[in-house]
Amino acid sequence: MKSYSTPRIRTLFSPKGWCRAALLPAYLHTARLLFSAEYRLLQHIWRVHQRRGRRRPGNVCYKGRKIAYIDAASFASAWDEIFVNRIYDAGPLNGAPYFVDAGANIGLAAIYWTIRYPSSGGICFEPDPQISRVLRHNLETFQSKFTVENAAIGGMEAVGHFQSDGSDSGRLVHSDRSPSSFPVQIRRLAPYLERPVSLLKIDVEGAEYEAIWDIRDSLQTVHRVFIECHADLERPQRFGSLIAILQECGFRCHIHSSRQYPSPFAIPPCVYQETDVSINVFAVR
Repeated sequence: MKSYSTPRIRTLFSPKGWCRAALLPAYLHTARLLFSAEYRLLQHIWRVHQRRGRRRPGNVCYKGRKIAYIDAASFASAWDEIFVNRIYDAGPLNGAPYFVDAGANIGLAAIYWTIRYPSSGGICFEPDPQISRVLRHNLETFQSKFTVENAAIGGMEAVGHFQSDGSDSGRLVHSDRSPSSFPVQIRRLAPYLERPVSLLKIDVEGAEYEAIWDIRDSLQTVHRVFIECHADLERPQRFGSLIAILQECGFRCHIHSSRQYPSPFAIPPCVYQETDVSINVFAVR
């Protein structure tokens, strides 16, 4: 029988606990500044955002090449996730890994995979024409083998309406009444999953449920899945059914909250924004 020892808990009220709480963040920040080029670039782009504001295009230099962006705040958030915290690192992969990126934005995930796995390739979906141009430019700059589809992802082949916000939160809408919406081609993911897929990334601002339901019979070729799940306050929550589909297809799911609500009982999430769910689902066979 296993025996478990009682953990030593150091609180802020003990000297060692107080010192750790006070000094550890500063130590980690300093260490990252000294040893991580990715972290230094993150600090730089946040300063750019604070100075210039939202939705101002620009570029940054990484590994001797320029990465173009259209919004510094969106770039910083994605860079922190992808290059600093490496949430899309698939571990050691042999051969020529293949990735599918639904909701590629300016292509940071594809650039990361290109650097991490030089023989990799794949396909990126991005419906916003302006962002697609930046995406193609960035992939060409890094001589990536990824291709680009200027299309949205959904549960059927159709023409839909896309509302752009000039950053990374554009989405499909149900009507063309919005002055900022425009028609886009909607693609199904199933035809792109006929070969082994090392990682399928789905970040499509609410259309993930239709996309997963449509490809539930095609997921046997996919080894890893990342999905950013949303739930608009005006629509029922469906993330439970999405996770159920992944589990039925043989995946084990790990869930990370991408937004923290301090007291959901006392202060409902709707006070903060128009969604009450924003979680990242990592599914692994």
